[in-house]
Amino acid sequence: MRSRHGGLQSPAIDRLLELAEQLGALATEISEQVEIAPASGTLDWDMSHEQRALLAARVARALVDTRHFRTRFFDADLFGEPTWDMLLDLFISRIDAKCISVSSLAVASGTPHATALRHMAKLEQAGLVRRTPDPHDSRRVNIALSDEAADSIIEIMLRFSRRATALSAPFRSTVEGTEDWATVSRN
Repeated sequence: MRSRHGGLQSPAIDRLLELAEQLGALATEISEQVEIAPASGTLDWDMSHEQRALLAARVARALVDTRHFRTRFFDADLFGEPTWDMLLDLFISRIDAKCISVSSLAVASGTPHATALRHMAKLEQAGLVRRTPDPHDSRRVNIALSDEAADSIIEIMLRFSRRATALSAPFRSTVEGTEDWATVSRN
């Protein structure tokens, strides 16, 4: 059975194409909010810090989703960036105004608890996170990004957005309104 992309039907390929379409839509949304200054390669942002943070959180969520999605194709043990995964989780939680406990972050990192604690200690030593007692449960300790780390992640996510937008620009008019992905991939 053939799928819309001209190859054999596969749920994984269809999901990948769906994600590509979502990223294309996100790139279009970003391009509408961001003006790229061609001479310097810098961005002329007409957004408040809050808007920049919200956009960065959307990109971070897309990255986290993509990182989880890749495990459909590759063994998760091949990839190891638990510290980055922790930073992204903490960033998204910060934007969502949610507290994360040390133990929850350790579980979310996908690494053994002791390994996760070592990564958290490195992040804390680097001044990227801070631990605070949970005001509702004295047995629990919460962990959060520092303001400097959050600002850095915003800049990283927005740079990624700008690059994705710029890279997708030549294909935007070709992809819009077409169901023939085989034709798109040859252009």
